[in-house]
Amino acid sequence: MKCSYQRRVDSAEKKSPGGRAQSELFKAILNFPNLSVHNILDKWVEEGKELERPEISLTLFNLRKHQMYGRALQLDLQW
Repeated sequence: MKCSYQRRVDSAEKKSPGGRAQSELFKAILNFPNLSVHNILDKWVEEGKELERPEISLTLFNLRKHQMYGRALQLDLQW
């Protein structure tokens, strides 16, 4: 059963107005503020997407840039 927890976004990373790319995982975390990072990561893997170091690093960067330190810490501890 597929859960539509994430809005579909082009698989290509898009540049933010600041010039740095935003990861698809970061967008998933933003789209579902009521879900824990742990649940979002579980859904990510269930959909067959891979968690690779560049994706995690970029997501952590974006979370810190947006002052979402709690979410960044959750991701860092899960990874």
